[in-house]
Amino acid sequence: MSDEIRVKEGTNVEETKKLTPLEMITQEIDFPAEPHIKDYFKRIQNETKTIFEIAQRAKENGRDLTNFVEVVPAVDLADRAETIIGLPGLAKVFRDIFNEIKDRRKAYFKLFQGILEEKWWSIPDQQKRVEIGIKTCLLIETEGVVVAPLDGVPKVEINTNPDGSKYIDIYFAGPIRAAGGSSTVIPLILGDYARQYLKLDRYKPTQDELERYVEEIGIYQTEVISRQYTMKDEEIRIIITGCPVCINGPPTEEVEVSAHRDLERIPTNRIRGGMGLVVAEGLALKALWVMKTAKDMGLNWDFLEKIVKVEKTQSKIEVKPNKAYLDRLAAGRPILAYPSAWGGFRLRYGKGRNTGIMAKAINPATMILLDEFLAVGTHGRIERPGKATQFFPCDTIMGPIVLLKDGSVERINSRERAEEVRAQLEKILYLGDLLSTYGDFRKSAHPLIPAGYCEEWWILEVKKSCEQIENKQKLVDLKLDNVLSMSLKEIENLSEDSALAISKNIGVPLHPNFTHFYKALNINELKQLQNYLFNSKIVSEENKEGVKVNSTKLVLEKNSECKKLLEKIGLPHKLDKENIVITENVLSIIKTFSIKEKKVSNSNDVLAYLSEVSNLIIRDKAGSFIGGRMGRPEQAKARQMKGNPHVLFPIGLKGGSTRNINKAIDDNYNEGGKVKVEVSEYFCPTCKKISINHFCKKCNETGVRLNYCKNCQKSVTGETCGVCGKETILAGEHEFNLKEEVEYAKKNIGENILSDPLKGVKGMISEVKEIEPLEKGILRAKHDVHIFRDGTSRFELLNAVITHFKPCEINLSVEKVKELGYVRDIHGKEIVDENQIIEIFPQDIIVNDACGDWLVRVSRFCDELLEKFYHQKKFYNAKTKEDLIGHIVLGLAPHTSAAVNSRILGYTKSRLGFGHPYFVCGKRRNVDGDQDSLLLLMDALLNFSQKYLSNKSGGRMDAPLVFTIVLNPSEVDDEVHKMEVAWELPLEFYEKAQNVCEPNIPVTTVKDILGSVKQYSSMSFTHDTNIFDDGPKTSRYIQLKTMDEKIQRQNNLQKKIVAVDAKDALERVMGSHFLPDIIGNARAFSRQTFRCTACNEIYRRVPLTGKCYKCGKSTIILTIHEGSVRKYLKIAQNMARQENLSPYLIQRLDMIEKEIDSIFKSDAVQQKGLFDFV
Repeated sequence: MSDEIRVKEGTNVEETKKLTPLEMITQEIDFPAEPHIKDYFKRIQNETKTIFEIAQRAKENGRDLTNFVEVVPAVDLADRAETIIGLPGLAKVFRDIFNEIKDRRKAYFKLFQGILEEKWWSIPDQQKRVEIGIKTCLLIETEGVVVAPLDGVPKVEINTNPDGSKYIDIYFAGPIRAAGGSSTVIPLILGDYARQYLKLDRYKPTQDELERYVEEIGIYQTEVISRQYTMKDEEIRIIITGCPVCINGPPTEEVEVSAHRDLERIPTNRIRGGMGLVVAEGLALKALWVMKTAKDMGLNWDFLEKIVKVEKTQSKIEVKPNKAYLDRLAAGRPILAYPSAWGGFRLRYGKGRNTGIMAKAINPATMILLDEFLAVGTHGRIERPGKATQFFPCDTIMGPIVLLKDGSVERINSRERAEEVRAQLEKILYLGDLLSTYGDFRKSAHPLIPAGYCEEWWILEVKKSCEQIENKQKLVDLKLDNVLSMSLKEIENLSEDSALAISKNIGVPLHPNFTHFYKALNINELKQLQNYLFNSKIVSEENKEGVKVNSTKLVLEKNSECKKLLEKIGLPHKLDKENIVITENVLSIIKTFSIKEKKVSNSNDVLAYLSEVSNLIIRDKAGSFIGGRMGRPEQAKARQMKGNPHVLFPIGLKGGSTRNINKAIDDNYNEGGKVKVEVSEYFCPTCKKISINHFCKKCNETGVRLNYCKNCQKSVTGETCGVCGKETILAGEHEFNLKEEVEYAKKNIGENILSDPLKGVKGMISEVKEIEPLEKGILRAKHDVHIFRDGTSRFELLNAVITHFKPCEINLSVEKVKELGYVRDIHGKEIVDENQIIEIFPQDIIVNDACGDWLVRVSRFCDELLEKFYHQKKFYNAKTKEDLIGHIVLGLAPHTSAAVNSRILGYTKSRLGFGHPYFVCGKRRNVDGDQDSLLLLMDALLNFSQKYLSNKSGGRMDAPLVFTIVLNPSEVDDEVHKMEVAWELPLEFYEKAQNVCEPNIPVTTVKDILGSVKQYSSMSFTHDTNIFDDGPKTSRYIQLKTMDEKIQRQNNLQKKIVAVDAKDALERVMGSHFLPDIIGNARAFSRQTFRCTACNEIYRRVPLTGKCYKCGKSTIILTIHEGSVRKYLKIAQNMARQENLSPYLIQRLDMIEKEIDSIFKSDAVQQKGLFDFV
C-alpha cells in the first residue's frame, strides 16, 4: 500500500487487530449451517492448519526467497479483498457495512462514498482517493478473486478538458476482461459518482478524439477480436459523447490506427484493447443493465437508451431459430442438430445430480449413438439457453429413436442397448432429450419455451386431478393409487394397461410413454396414417386354454409411405418379409387412432383430431427442439508452461532449445559448465561473498540482495551506484558456474544421480530476476513433476458439477464415507449401503484418475522436499491415489488470483473435475467448457512466490495470492443463486411455458435459502441417473489421430442424423475451418520469420552469412513449412468431390491449389526428356 494512505485516528479501523494466517485458518466460522456441515468445515480447517504449520516451519529455515508462506488464507470476500488491495482494515469496514445493508453492490457503493470522504483512511491526493476507491469496489464486485481491479485498471487520473475543466480519466488494460462484461462498467459508474462528489466536469471529447474512437473500435472488432455483434459507428459516437468519464487505456495490440494519430490526450497510436472491450462488450452489450445500475446509484445514464436492443412495445415474445452456434465450426467436431430442427435435442426442464450452472444432460445412449463424439463432459455449442454447455449423462430422460439397417425403428434408452445396435444404425430419427435447469434460462434471461409432454408433467396432472376426492377414490378402486408415490423411473415404466386406465377414469392426458411425435405430421398425413392403421390386423395372444388375453401385435401391409409416416412419429416397429409389425404400445395405438371404432374427426389440428377420436387427451410430445454441435473435447492433463521446466532456474542458451541443465553442465556441449544470464546477486554479511544464491551455502545465512549498475557492470548496494553515481537497476547479467551449483544442490539433498532431462528456463520473467533453489528442480525431475511460472505444479481439468453421489460410483466403502464426515443420505437415513444417494459436501471434489496419479507424484515430491531440503518429517507418505482421499487441494481458475480450498473425495475415469456448484462458482466459473487447475496444498504453500511473477499487466493473474478456506455461498458468483433447489417443478411452470413466457415463475432457488442453516444442505434434483459419469470417457475426436479420419467420421455421423443437413454442414466446415486455414497458412508462409534452433533467435530474413548472429551457428530454419500449408488441401478436395459439394467450393479449392503450387514450384523452364512427349 502507498505511504500516502494512513488509517485515520479515532476510527474502529485503527483498533482492528490483523489476524495471523493460523488465526485466520482456525477462527470460528459463523456462516449458518447444519451441525454436520459445521463439523465438515472444522475438518477442513484442521487439515489446512496442520499443512500450513508444517509449511511455515519449513519456510522459516530461510532457504526460500521469503521466510513465510506467501499464499495467504482468507475466510471471506472481505479478507480476500483486503489481502489483494492492501488497504488495512478493509475487511472489518466492509463487513460492518454489509451486515447493515445486506446487499453487496449497495454496500461497496457506501464504502466508495466513505473512501471519497476519507472516513476511514486519510488519502490527501484526490486522484489517488478515486483510484483506490474504484479498484477496491471493483475487487468486491468480482468476489475478491480476480486481479482485474489492479492489472485491469492500471491507473485513474484527473485530467483537463480543452476548456480548462477537470474530468476523470480511467485507464483499462487487457486483464479487465477477467472481470466479466457487466463488471467492466462498474469503474465508469463509480467514476461518474466521484466526478459529481468532487465537483468535476464531464469528459468532453474533441471531434478528432471522437473519430479516433470510431476508427480504433472498428479495428478492434475486426482485426483483434471476433464477436457475434459489431457496433455501428454511430453507436460508438453516442457512447463516447454520452459517457461522463473518459474511457482510456494503455496500448495492448501491435496494430495501429492510420487516420487519427498523435492525439494529445490519447497516449498511443496503437489499439487499446481494454478500452475497446469496455465499450463494445460492456457499455454496448449491457446497456440496459448499465442504465438500471446507474439509476440505482442515483445517476442518469439515459444516453444509452439510443442503443438498447430491446423493443419496449413488443407485447408477444417470439422465439426464432438461432444460428449463432453454427459460426466458427471446427473440422472433426460434428453438428448434431440444426437450429430448432425437428428431431434435434428435445427440451426437457429439470436438474440432474450432475447438471446445473450451464451443464446439460442427455441420455447415455445418445452419447453412444452419436459415435461417441460426445463423451462425459464434452463441451458443446447450443442454440439455447446460453451459448455453450457440457454434456452429462442422465438415464431417466428420453434417449434416441433410431432406424436400423433392417428397417426396424426402436427407442434406445440405455447405454447397453445402444452399444448392441450401434453397428446396425441407419438413421437417428430423434436425438432424445436435453435436460436443462430453469436456472440456466434465468441466467441467460431467455424466455421459457414449450417442453414436450413428459412423465414428470404427467404425474403433476395426475396429482392435481386427485385433489378431487372422487378421482383419488377411482385410483384406489383401480389399485393404482401407488402411482402418486412412484419415482420418476417407476412412472416411466408404468404399464400400458395402467396408463390407459388412469387416463380413462380420471381424465388426465395419455401417459407420455404411450404418446408419439404426432405433430411431425400435417392433418392430411395423419388421416393417411389412420387409414393405414384401419386396415391393419390386430393379432392377439392366447393362453393355454385358448382364451385371447391381450392385443400383442398390429400387422400392416408393407408400404413405403406408411413406413415413412411411422418413422416420422417415432413409433417403434419391425419389418418381416411382407408386413410392418408393431409390437410396442399396441393398446394405446389402437385407442389413440380409434382402430376398432374407426372414428374420424373434422378437426384440422393433429392433436385435437386424435383427442376427439380417442376420447383421451393427447398432448404434444415434441415441445421444443434445440440445435447443438460438439465443441472442445474433454481434457485432463498436467499444466505446462513453454519448455515444460522442472525448476525456475535460468541457464540461457546453454541447455539447448530444451533448456536441459544436464546438457548445460556437460563439457561436450558447454566446456567449463558456466552460464551467463540476467539474475539478482546477493551479499553474505558473514563471509562477505557475492553469489546468485539468496541463501549462502557456506554460512547458512540469508544474503542481502544487490542492485546492478549498468555503467560499471557490477552489483552494488542502493538505488544509485556509489562509484559512478548513476541510477541502478534491480538485476543485471552475471556469469556463474552452473556445474558447481548443480553439484552443491545434489550434495545438499543427498541425490547422486540427476534425472535426464532436468529442465530449467531460458530466463526469469520477474523484474528482480530472483531464482528458485536448484534442489527443488532435481527432486521434481526425479518424480516427473513439472512447474508453472509461479513455482507451483498444476493439473488442468474441465469443470463438472455434482450435487449428490453414491459411494459405489467412486469405489468408496461405507466406512470410508463415514470417516470423511458423511452421516446420512438424502432421505435422512443413516448410511449403511454403498448405493445410497448422499449430498456432497460443498468443497469435496471427484477428479480424474490421471489427476490422482499426478497428485501421488506431487505428494512424493513434497515429502522428499520436506525431508531432504527443509529437514522436516514427511507428511503424505502416499503409495496410491486412494491414500490421498481426504487430503486438501486448491482449485484455481486462470483469470483469478484467489484459490479455493477443496478436499479429494474420490476418482472418476471421466476427464473432468467434479465439484459442488458452490465450488465451481467460487472460482467465478460455470460448466460451459471452463478449464481450471488443481494444486496440492502443501506444494502451493511451500513453493509459490510472488517474486517469480512478472510485474507486467496481468502478471498476477492465474496465481494463488490468497486462498479461501471455507466457502460462503453468498459470496460466490451469483449464477448459482439462480439455480433451482426443488425436487419437482410446479405444474404452473409447464403450463405457462407452453405459451412462451419470461423466466420469472416462482420456484425456490439457491438465493432463497442463502443465509439459512439449509444453504449448504438443500441441493436437489428432479432427474436421477444410475451412474453420474456413465458413458464414453474419451471423445471420438480424441480417439482418432488424423484429421482425415476425424472429418470422415464427422461426415458419416452427420449423414445419419435427420436433424442435420449433412451437405450444408460439410460446406460450413470447409468455409469456416479448412479454407481459412489453408489460405492463412499460405499467407503466413510468405510473411514468415526464421528461427535459430540452437538459441531460438528470430529473424525476419535469413542473415547473409547463413549463420545466427547471436550464437554463430548455422542452424536457421523456416518457421512455417510446405506441409503445414498443404495439410488440409487434399482432405478438403477429396471430401468436396466425394460428397458432391457445390461447384463453387470445388473450383475455389482448385484455385487455391494452383496458388500454393505457384509458391512452392519453380517457374523456371525445366529440361524435358523424349519420354515426356510419348
